[in-house]
Amino acid sequence: MLGEKIKQLRNEKCLTQKELADQLFVTAQAVSRWENDEVEPSLSTLSQMSQIFDVTVDELINGHSKNEASPPAPAPAPQVIIEKEIVYQQDKPVLAVCEKCNKPIYDGSQIVREYDHVYCATCNTNMRKEAFARKVAYGEQQRTKSFVWSSIWTAIILIACIFTVVTNPANELSFKICSIVTALLFFPFFSCLYLKNNFVGDMFCAILEWGFVKFPTIIFSLDLEGIVWLLTVKLIFWILGILLAIAMGILALVISLIVSPFVYPFALVHNFQHPEDTDIKK
Repeated sequence: MLGEKIKQLRNEKCLTQKELADQLFVTAQAVSRWENDEVEPSLSTLSQMSQIFDVTVDELINGHSKNEASPPAPAPAPQVIIEKEIVYQQDKPVLAVCEKCNKPIYDGSQIVREYDHVYCATCNTNMRKEAFARKVAYGEQQRTKSFVWSSIWTAIILIACIFTVVTNPANELSFKICSIVTALLFFPFFSCLYLKNNFVGDMFCAILEWGFVKFPTIIFSLDLEGIVWLLTVKLIFWILGILLAIAMGILALVISLIVSPFVYPFALVHNFQHPEDTDIKK
């Protein structure tokens, strides 16, 4: 501190505050205030004190004497070189392209393969929702058809049975009742065919296929009798084929009419609960 340096140099010169003040033409109180660091002397006063103490102004201010070695200059701070790391981020490869929205797919978990087609997960979900909605609409449409068209066809058959009974009064009562009951059985049969969520239609077609059989190969000679034999047998086989097809058709219809009243209530309830189960053709 400057005050301590002034006091130190004054004591080395064996001067009192009054004696130093007289040489500087100031009061002793001023010297006391300098040494207590209350105030600082002016530059001209410092120049006079340096002559009295036989030191330089720099030594007086900085506190270094002539013989005292100045502190070594601080070593220069080490130069820090910061290397900036440049990272090039490579774009993700395109794994596939959605055939629905034509957007590239970068994540393998978002790829959905349907047979030979590739879709993104979003489009696949939307297509499934659309397909489900189409199935529901189709099931409700078939339910409406089962009510309307089954009623129409049953009414036509019922009118035909009534007309037959009325125009033939000689028929027995049992035949009349059987005709009317048969007409009424057509309603659940047609309804089951329209609902397409039961086995009645498949059963009818399976029994009907029994009537289409392949007859054995005919061996004949290449003369007139052989040709006549071939034509006769072919005609017989053709008539038998027709009769067999008609018989199997009647059998399929009778069995279907008997089974349909038991199947129809369950098929109708299932259509209300799950209309999407209707066999829809894409």
